[in-house]
Amino acid sequence: MMQLPIALQTRGDLDEVLIQAVSMNASDVHFSSGLRLSVRQHGVIKPMSERSISMTELSSLLVASQDENTSCLSIVNSGEDMDFAYVCKTLHEDEILRFRVNASSKQSSGKNGLSIVFRAINSHPPCVTDLGVESDIVNCMTNMTKGLAIVAGPTG
Repeated sequence: MMQLPIALQTRGDLDEVLIQAVSMNASDVHFSSGLRLSVRQHGVIKPMSERSISMTELSSLLVASQDENTSCLSIVNSGEDMDFAYVCKTLHEDEILRFRVNASSKQSSGKNGLSIVFRAINSHPPCVTDLGVESDIVNCMTNMTKGLAIVAGPTG
């Protein structure tokens, strides 16, 4: 289990949790008001903290993730989802962690809540050869002169 700070409020608190989660090979970190912190490891969501996270803490973390721009709260509270990128530095100053983030409002037991999911993004995308793509497909894509090639696959 991950030991959370007494109160999650600052960007530093958020970075600490994200760094710990990534060190545990988590692909996603789930914050949801009224629930315990959860992570996705190898496709399975697991609770990772002893205590639940309050709506106040999540609101503070969302504002902290947006460089103290409080307009993000009114966007999410209006029922719109927010998608954005987040970057934090690790203990090694030259190493950064990148995340794709979705923040949304939620209803639980008749109460308004907040949900934020951080998906870890590899800072160094793999080479096509590392992905095991057949050479015929690579040749076809690299010889295209028009159009759009979309490469997709599983995430998480």
